[in-house]
Amino acid sequence: MIVQDHINRGLRHVANLGLRRVALVYRFLNPHIVVEIIKDAEPFFGEQTDAAQLRELIKGETRFEHLISGASDSYKKRRIEIAKTAYGEKLLITKK
Repeated sequence: MIVQDHINRGLRHVANLGLRRVALVYRFLNPHIVVEIIKDAEPFFGEQTDAAQLRELIKGETRFEHLISGASDSYKKRRIEIAKTAYGEKLLITKK
């Protein structure tokens, strides 16, 4: 009885390994490709502190960059450079 349980667990383990390998090969040949088209508009920079306004801007379709109110000009310039670098691509392709 103990030997039979050991053999059954081993066979189940081998079967699961085989199914996993087959699934990995299938996903290698047919990957999930998700294409997300990003708006071509420039990002919106704002210094809002009201939660309702921020919620609308964050969940909206336009890109939004929040700036610290009263910050220096060098900070704002650097944030604009970072946003241009981050949003440089117009088409984002990701694999799941």
